[in-house]
Amino acid sequence: MVFNTRYQLRFQKWFVPIPIQERKKMITELIRQTPHMKALDVNISLYHGDVVFLFAADLEDNELYIIELIHRWVVVMNDYFKQLCELDIMYNFEKCQFLLDELVIGGELQELDREIVVQNAQDLDRLMEDDPQGKYLRLY
Repeated sequence: MVFNTRYQLRFQKWFVPIPIQERKKMITELIRQTPHMKALDVNISLYHGDVVFLFAADLEDNELYIIELIHRWVVVMNDYFKQLCELDIMYNFEKCQFLLDELVIGGELQELDREIVVQNAQDLDRLMEDDPQGKYLRLY
C-alpha cells in the first residue's frame, strides 16, 4: 500500500483475498504502526519524498527481496512519470497499478528490466491515444 506522511491511503494492492472489513482494519493498524516499526518487522516500508510504500510480507519472505521489489517499482514509476510525486499516484493510480502488474505477478517479481515495463506502459498510452472511442480500452 502507499500512503502519505499524513497517513492518507493513496494506493493499495492485495495479492491474497481478504474480506473488505478485515482489510480496513489491517490498513488502519499498519498505517498506525509504521512510524514505530523496527527494522526486523514483517512490514517493510520505503520512503520516497512524502510518500510511504509499505508491503506486508509473510514471515518466511526475504526482507531484502521485498525492499528491492519496492525500490524497483518506485524506480519504474519515477522513470514513467519523470519525477514521481504523490499527485501522480493519486491521479494516475491505474498507471501505478499497470506498472506494478507488469513487474509483479502473484506477489513475485517477474520482469527485471525496468525499461521494458516503462515501454509497455508507453505503448498502452499510445494505443489509448489512437483509439478515442475506447474500442481497445476493454482489452485492458
